Amino acid sequence: MVIDGHALAQSLEDVALYMGKVNGTGARLEVGPLYHESEHVGEMLSARWGCHAASTNLAFLPTGQITGCSALAMLASTFPELILGDVSGGLNDEAVAHLVHVAQAGGEDRPACQGCQAAANCAGGCLAINYSTCGVPLTPPDFYCQTISMIPRVWHRAWPERMPTATAHETAYGEVCTD
Repeated sequence: MVIDGHALAQSLEDVALYMGKVNGTGARLEVGPLYHESEHVGEMLSARWGCHAASTNLAFLPTGQITGCSALAMLASTFPELILGDVSGGLNDEAVAHLVHVAQAGGEDRPACQGCQAAANCAGGCLAINYSTCGVPLTPPDFYCQTISMIPRVWHRAWPERMPTATAHETAYGEVCTD
């Protein structure tokens, strides 16, 4: 499947504007990834890489198998290395350690992320998105990177009452990516 980056960007912009209208009335509408407490705004991820798959998250499949999160559970039949154990046999410590290592791999292990201007608001991509689109855990697809780079700019439209100061690179990157 080919993702139309321009259509995705416009959709995110439209959702943010709609959220801003609703939130401006005093109601509260949250749509991911534009959550009020989004970690993709304000460089909250600048010193962090990866996700919490298998470290603070686990998911159980109807078969009894265990994976690192519910998104990875949907991919377990295609990527058996995502199975960490099962309810009757318990967790496989080696499989858990491996997935935690992959999930929390730093920027040096993520070549597509090296030098990325959006890295301070990204943790290297969702493993499930990376696996399902690129077939590997540490390479995010272009549409994910485009989406993350837009979040700081459009987030302000969704949450008009809370306007954190954008960093210089967020402002510059937002200006570059506005077409």
